[in-house]
Amino acid sequence: MAANHLPRDQVIADFKADMISSNGVDSAVDFLMAYSASMPSASTASTQKPYMPCKTALDDLKPMLISQMKSQRHRRGRMVTVRVCTAPAIRLSAIVAVVEDTNGPAVPLLLYSPPASSAARADTILPEGAVCIIKEPSLKPKKEKDTYSIRVDHVTEIVFLAETDSRVPDAWKKPKPAASSAEIRLQGNAHVRAQN
Repeated sequence: MAANHLPRDQVIADFKADMISSNGVDSAVDFLMAYSASMPSASTASTQKPYMPCKTALDDLKPMLISQMKSQRHRRGRMVTVRVCTAPAIRLSAIVAVVEDTNGPAVPLLLYSPPASSAARADTILPEGAVCIIKEPSLKPKKEKDTYSIRVDHVTEIVFLAETDSRVPDAWKKPKPAASSAEIRLQGNAHVRAQN
């Protein structure tokens, strides 16, 4: 059975409220901090044992939507394309941000064992607005609510897409900048010359 999901706006509002209430900051953006190499690993901070990394080539994975995912089932051979909706935060040994797919559902993404670099910030590892593919995703129930999150145990399971990548859904592509007045004038002059 597929998991039920809360509305996107509610998931984002709950995430931001959790970040503010637990840290006494004015916004989730203020919560961004340097990742400490002394953080516990996924195996010590999570009650679930880390799963094995994906060994399937990205081109061989089949796409799916968040709404098609089932709770506590690792989706071997599948991938989900998501966009990061919120600024990330650090929780125990995970970087957490809300992600959505093109179909609408939004869920927290828990990235365990991020790169161990004291200079790495959560917003550079999982930047807001980024579009990425999660290889062989796993949907995990949250203990405190009847909600779910995507669990990623290996940073190699996330493939970030460039804005020009053809795999970025059209709905998420940035519009091309409008032509300048000089370019429009040149186009108009060329059009007039072509008709004469």
